[in-house]
Amino acid sequence: MSEYKPPILTVAVLGFRKPIEADLCLRSLRAHLKVSDSQIVYLDNGSNEDYPWKLYQNGLCDVLISKRRGMGGGVGQTDLFRWSPSPYTLFVQEDQLLVRDITNQYFIEMMILLEPDDGTGPGYDCIDLNGDQSNRGVWTDRAHLIRTDFFNGLAPFPNGGPGPLHHLRWNENYLQEKVRPERIYHVKPAPFMDRGVWTIREVGGGIVRMQTDTKQVWWDRLPTESYVFPEMSEYEWTKSIEGTWIGGTVPEAYKAHSFNCWGNVM
Repeated sequence: MSEYKPPILTVAVLGFRKPIEADLCLRSLRAHLKVSDSQIVYLDNGSNEDYPWKLYQNGLCDVLISKRRGMGGGVGQTDLFRWSPSPYTLFVQEDQLLVRDITNQYFIEMMILLEPDDGTGPGYDCIDLNGDQSNRGVWTDRAHLIRTDFFNGLAPFPNGGPGPLHHLRWNENYLQEKVRPERIYHVKPAPFMDRGVWTIREVGGGIVRMQTDTKQVWWDRLPTESYVFPEMSEYEWTKSIEGTWIGGTVPEAYKAHSFNCWGNVM
């Protein structure tokens, strides 16, 4: 019996009960991922539905991990990195699309960027493949390539994030402290792009539209009260999972009232 040799790259896709997004994301990976020694892993993070198995049957992922009980995005991210058998892991949220080819040569160039800072390479800790589309210059959980052992070495993780454990400290916030901005390489033009999802709600006496990936908001009606933009409650996350968020675009006229406000006081 030949000895198992894991691929050099595992593409780890975090699912969050979004079958349409999952299908589009995995199809884009199949179309544009050209790294010969790689595998695509999809984590069904507690959907308890049939669509993840159909994705696997249709050949859109090489490995399917199904969790009967999903504890949210933070735990799912931690689980994927712990499972990854490869020295390099490309973590992707299922609301991302790969729009440019990642070839063998492209991957080799990224591996060089991640060489340790010992004089043999640039010594970046993370490669942001989403191109810092939120313009914050920090770690974001959209799409990034990282050495698996480096990521796992940052444990223990708080494991908070979208889902049932949203009240805990989010992994994303924890990683923003652990991975310094100057050690993140932002690829531009970005291989991955956000699909863009919107939610609309009444807060502070106003009506606000929020783009959930860039954390930007546009006011349809300006608020009459000063407030701190809230984290989503468990109820709001549940409603969003059910697909009640409103897709679309915001009229140009509203952009004069836009600002980056995730956690900022208005």
